[in-house]
Amino acid sequence: MAKLPNFREKKPPKVSSMKPKTSGSVPKSKLEVKVHLVEQEIKFAQALAGHDPKNQAKVLKNLRKWLSLRSKSSYPFTDKDFLRLWKGLFYAMWMSDKPLVQEQLAEDLGGLLHLFPTPEISLQFYAVFLQTINREWFGIDQWRIDKFLMLVRRVTRQCLVILRDNGWRLELIKVFRKAFKEHIFDETRMSVGLAMHFVDLYLEEVAKVSQGSMKKATVTSLIRPFVTLVGTLTDTRVTSSIVKNIFNNLLQQSDLGRQHREKYEAWKSFGFPTSSIDDLELVEEEESELSEAEPEEGADEEDSADPEKVALDPRAGRVNVILPELKFNPKAILGALEKLLYAADTKSKARKRIKRIMENYEKFAEGTYPLGVHTMPRLQDEKAKAPSIDEKITEMVNFEKELLNPTKLLKSLTKGQRRRFMKSGLSIEEFVAQLEPKPTQSVLPEVNGMNGDSDDAVPEAKRRKKRPEKALKRKITSPKFTEEPQDEWQEPLKDGEYEYFVPSMKKRLEELNKESQDTVINPFALKKAKKSAKKAKLVDATPSSSAKKKVRIALEMNTSQDTAEYLRQRKEVERKGYKLSNVSRSRKVGVVASSLKELLKKGREKFQIDDCRCYLAQDGTLVDDEMYFRNLPEQTLFVVAGSDEVVKTDFELLYDVIRSRNSSLLKVGEIVKNFICSNKESFLNSLKVLEEKEKQKTEKSLREEDGEWFSGQESRFASKEEVMARRAQDRVRGYFYKAKDEITRCQLYRQSLPAKLKLDEILGVFQYFLIGCDHFSCLFDRKYPRKHHSVEEDSPDGGIPKKRMRLLRNLFEEEEFFKDLCVSLCNSHGDFRCQGVWSDVTCQYPGHTINPYSTRENFLLFQVWNLDHQIEISRTVIPSLLQTVELLTTENRVKCKVHQSRGVNIDIITYFLELFTMDNLKLVHIVCHDKGAHHGLQSKGRVLCAKCTEQDALDKIMRKIQQTSSI
Repeated sequence: MAKLPNFREKKPPKVSSMKPKTSGSVPKSKLEVKVHLVEQEIKFAQALAGHDPKNQAKVLKNLRKWLSLRSKSSYPFTDKDFLRLWKGLFYAMWMSDKPLVQEQLAEDLGGLLHLFPTPEISLQFYAVFLQTINREWFGIDQWRIDKFLMLVRRVTRQCLVILRDNGWRLELIKVFRKAFKEHIFDETRMSVGLAMHFVDLYLEEVAKVSQGSMKKATVTSLIRPFVTLVGTLTDTRVTSSIVKNIFNNLLQQSDLGRQHREKYEAWKSFGFPTSSIDDLELVEEEESELSEAEPEEGADEEDSADPEKVALDPRAGRVNVILPELKFNPKAILGALEKLLYAADTKSKARKRIKRIMENYEKFAEGTYPLGVHTMPRLQDEKAKAPSIDEKITEMVNFEKELLNPTKLLKSLTKGQRRRFMKSGLSIEEFVAQLEPKPTQSVLPEVNGMNGDSDDAVPEAKRRKKRPEKALKRKITSPKFTEEPQDEWQEPLKDGEYEYFVPSMKKRLEELNKESQDTVINPFALKKAKKSAKKAKLVDATPSSSAKKKVRIALEMNTSQDTAEYLRQRKEVERKGYKLSNVSRSRKVGVVASSLKELLKKGREKFQIDDCRCYLAQDGTLVDDEMYFRNLPEQTLFVVAGSDEVVKTDFELLYDVIRSRNSSLLKVGEIVKNFICSNKESFLNSLKVLEEKEKQKTEKSLREEDGEWFSGQESRFASKEEVMARRAQDRVRGYFYKAKDEITRCQLYRQSLPAKLKLDEILGVFQYFLIGCDHFSCLFDRKYPRKHHSVEEDSPDGGIPKKRMRLLRNLFEEEEFFKDLCVSLCNSHGDFRCQGVWSDVTCQYPGHTINPYSTRENFLLFQVWNLDHQIEISRTVIPSLLQTVELLTTENRVKCKVHQSRGVNIDIITYFLELFTMDNLKLVHIVCHDKGAHHGLQSKGRVLCAKCTEQDALDKIMRKIQQTSSI
């Protein structure tokens, strides 16, 4: 037998033998140290991801020592170092099993934050933890989600402890806020479950860590990022969670919230005796009661004084968590919310949510608790005196018994008894009482006495009663002796029981055998013979005349039916219902007629008119043609009148009634009319004076001149033109944010990085153009010199510095192209005219004019006038822009349609014109605003090449914009 060779385990290569490539600028030793550190981090990550808990605990202990030593070295931690470590720590939590083990591991991972010498490194470690959790969140299954929720809570708690130990320094709080805003609430990669869980635990953990000694300014700084998130996030699930768990929870945990909760519980326990919760008063306890409760309170204070005994998480055994109150400044939070309300990047839907939060905090600042139930509707006295439901149920049950009892008694009677009952005229109870036989003297005791038995041998209660007669034709004689029933079959029927007579099988077979002699005497075979006999009877039983048929046959070729009967049925089918009335409309009747002749005949009979004629009540038309009558609909109202009577229509009658009941008002109108006609010149002069006053009021511009017009406006506006310019800017800004929202939410923007970069560039260009045009504030400014061609004279933003914004506006004022775009839509007096429906050239209604500069009412009415896009944004312009960007970024050789050259850009200027300028906008009255689809119009945007003049113009403008950025 051959000898097997010896094998030994292969030794791993030493670290020192690894010779990475070095560069000339970095020393060789530093690279070796970095490689060695990365190797150690990878080894820790691999060891922590194992499934052996003992080995895992040992590695975690070594990791603590390694982190404390590494943090003191000259090689600082980077985000990549922490990412490698958290990868292993994440899978250490993934592999851990059993609740207590998982809880201890979560505490150990949170305790790693305290190993670093500076709080900045700890916050860096925490930020990388949030980044890792957010990246791996979608891969966590339902069986492991609970322990990772606990891990987020414990690690966040330890991070807050570090902030507390460092005195809640503002710079550290900013780093902490930036960490969770970037890694949890970034909409491009936000996990909704993780975000909602973080919002849920945030205030609870802050309260636990603060121990009731946090300043109001610190609470405001910790809440501030959620103020911004409420206005910028688009996911309503997350924003609703923020409102509930942050802003509402902050009010609920306050003293006012606690007092309201206690008052509501007392109000509820009393059964809501009053309509308002404010009717309850707080009753202070006496000094004796307080002195008795003092020792217990002192004992509680002793227990709570020991921080080791204070539980931070609820546990079994009635271990609850006490959350101290977070005192806050509602006015500071109101100020932050107010700034967000008027911010440019705030969503339009979020403004309503912010206003509701502000209303709650304003009430809270005034000392009123805004949440919860404060009133309870009271029942009226009549409703309160209504009978109870139980009484009504009992009454209905008794009534049902009364209804069903006669039925039961009637079923217990025989056929002969039922006939006598129908002839008697008595009630069923009286008749049944008469049928009960009188008790007969029994001979049985005498017989029993002869046999030597006593009279008491058969008790009176057990003696047999007379059984009811059976429903048989033969006579039944009463027995001579009354005996005690021997078994249950001889007992009389009880209430609700019925007796059925079952004939013997022998008699049934004999009768069936007589009917069918050919069949064998077999009960199973005779059933089939019986069914066939029934079928034969049904086939033979045809009705003798067609009048008894249930289905009427109205066919032209029906020869089996009599012709006269067929015509009569046709007339009955064609009959319709109509309404007849007299001339004064004092009486109305309904009739059925198949012809005008029949209708006139019934009209003569109903209204006793000899020479009868029919008129339509609606317009007084005389109906004398048979074909015209047949085309009138059912339920038509006819007026039946004689030949000499005058028929008035419904409108004429209504007008007469109005004149008779409002005669005094009509007389006053007649007097006014006569006065105006007699004093025509003076009346016209008065009108001219009023018009002149109104015109002078319209021409006023400053707040001091027309204070009534400025009611409700912000104090920073000094003239009417500033207010109207701001309204025009708001509308154009709304179009920009709408376009930006649809672009950033589309699938192309989220999935394609080149397309995302290109779309961001286009949005940036749009923003520069709008700033240069001052967001078209000139549209509603009556003092702007350049007017739109439809006008007839005879009738802070985006974080850009103010200096650069001024330079951009000056630059665009010099461009002839943008000069033509900046126009005013009103004349010098402020009169606006509707430009008509999107598909029309002009407006078809001459009265569609308005001057919002004249009165405040007109200013408010002007808000319903719209700038309508002829080529729609959502249906046409944005899809065309996205399609063009997709062609440019995905297809390498997409060509310009004009020059057939390779595309380099898209026609940004054309899309800008279609989105924001009067080239595609029309000022329309609400009546002329067609909200349906604008079919037939397509966007003119396309792919541009280097030869296109549009690209040259864009390059020229962008070069000038870049020059302003260098100033």
